[in-house]
Amino acid sequence: VVRKQTAKRQAVRRQTAKRQAVRRQTAKRQRVPDKNCRTGRKQPQSCLRLFFEEGDDMEADINIINRALIKLGEPPLSSTNQQPAGPKLEIIYNDCVESLISLYPWSFATRREYLAEVPVEIPGSRFDHAYRLPADLLVLLQVYEHFKAPNFSDCIMLSDKRYDVEGEFLVCDTDGPLFIRYVRRVEKASLFPKTFREALICMIAAEYAPTLHKKQADLERIDRMFLRWIEKARENEEISEDAETIPDASWVAVRELW
Repeated sequence: VVRKQTAKRQAVRRQTAKRQAVRRQTAKRQRVPDKNCRTGRKQPQSCLRLFFEEGDDMEADINIINRALIKLGEPPLSSTNQQPAGPKLEIIYNDCVESLISLYPWSFATRREYLAEVPVEIPGSRFDHAYRLPADLLVLLQVYEHFKAPNFSDCIMLSDKRYDVEGEFLVCDTDGPLFIRYVRRVEKASLFPKTFREALICMIAAEYAPTLHKKQADLERIDRMFLRWIEKARENEEISEDAETIPDASWVAVRELW
């Protein structure tokens, strides 16, 4: 009887210690101080980030990579640190995310913003006003009501539709604030819609396939799947149609002279 009671008390103590350890670990994960905050002091809410949100994004990243591997008939990874494929696939993943976002005007990555004029002089520029472009800009879609026009060598552009991009600045003859619409860089996989995620999986698989010496038929099959998901995204209006303003070409000017 004494042995049973002793064993029971020990089991209760172990369970209590385990619950306390879980509580401490949970409290530690919920609030992680930012690198810019001072340590040793109570951190303000603005200097805290959620641990679980970052963990969810990391899990989503590895899930997308593993889906690409499964599509190629390869075993999945436990993390991107797993040798030899992990580091390579992490590089491919990051490049493919930015490339796929840049290829199409995805609705989830499109942003509208008003830019404030900055007192910067661009040497040699024919424009008088300068605006600093957003740091997360990938593709400029629209400036005011004028969409980005195709690059035709014989175009005659109207002066009120003209602008230049000089490094990190947009210069034009328009007073601020300047409205723009652009495709931004998105790094959180939790924000990717289903069609983008599936197209990204196909792109990663196609990029990684040559290292596995896959057949040409496999690459063509993956390419067809990629195009089907892009078409599905258009049907769902997850890719916005970028209506372009096409300026008058030289043959229009000649016709008007007649």
